[in-house]
Amino acid sequence: METPTSVQNQSLGSVSSFLPLGPELGYSVNMCELNHAFATQILKVSFNTCASDCVGSTMTDVAIALHAAYMAYNIWRARPKMNGISFTLASYVLVNSIWSLEGSLFWLQPSGEKLPWFLDEKYFDFLWKLNAQFEAVLLFLFWKLAISLLETADLLHPSLKDKKSGMLFMAVIYAASFSIVTVKSCVFENFILFGASNILPPLCSSWLSLMYISYYYWPHLTYGASEGITSYRPTGSAKFLRFHPIVLGVLSGAGYWIGNTGIIFGTDSFFVYWSRELLSFIFRRRVTRNEWEEMAFFHLGTLVGNEILFRCWCWIAAAEAQIEGKNGKLKSRTWLKDVLLHNKAKSE
Repeated sequence: METPTSVQNQSLGSVSSFLPLGPELGYSVNMCELNHAFATQILKVSFNTCASDCVGSTMTDVAIALHAAYMAYNIWRARPKMNGISFTLASYVLVNSIWSLEGSLFWLQPSGEKLPWFLDEKYFDFLWKLNAQFEAVLLFLFWKLAISLLETADLLHPSLKDKKSGMLFMAVIYAASFSIVTVKSCVFENFILFGASNILPPLCSSWLSLMYISYYYWPHLTYGASEGITSYRPTGSAKFLRFHPIVLGVLSGAGYWIGNTGIIFGTDSFFVYWSRELLSFIFRRRVTRNEWEEMAFFHLGTLVGNEILFRCWCWIAAAEAQIEGKNGKLKSRTWLKDVLLHNKAKSE
């Protein structure tokens, strides 16, 4: 005969097959496991965490790190004083570089055969949890950047203009919560999707801020107007695509979202499969799944997106340097609006 307790335990067991509940009475929810279960069981995301050395993920992460470090230097060169929004931009790009470089180590960790001599399999948890802390810093910087972009473009809602410190405090809470959850209750198998789902809102906030600026100032965003910043020289994707840098920032979303298809559809579908077949044709040998899987393709999309977006950041840093007064202080809190309007007038 079933007792009330046994019936309760059965019901909790059935619920916990989707909702990972705590061992007491089912009220303690593991957010990492819940996020992973929702993504894989409800949204049918096909992501599989590396079970062995993922060479492609490591190499593309290193490429992202080197590129970000180079672009952080370019931002610093555009505005050496490093205050205002330029400091946020440089910090974000530099932390991105460190985050990717450190992250490149644990893609080789699960089998532990190709790690540098000073790393051992016992450092696996330390590596990915340290990586989570770098991501937490990025989460805060993304939110701060979105707020700063709207403020300098004079597009921040009037009811929010005097509440910037409160919004930044909420960004700190968001980043700190992510940091604590990953350290206390995450395992690596759930961390990747948990990190991806948490970085999406702040990343989209910066991207949507650029979209809003582009929409509002569209007639002023010509390629010729961008050349009104005397210290800015278009290079890389900015020179090739010949769009205004703000518009380039919006276009960067294409790289990120195409890269995300690797995580959404998995390693044997669509772009990941096609790119692996292309690499097999180029190298005249079969490229294995571990050599090129979903994270490697995701990193490739990120690298393309970063190249385009970071050119936008370089232009903003150069524009901020040009608009500052002789005392090094900005003439207006809405200086980006002034730059966009002034340079359009000069180009006509």
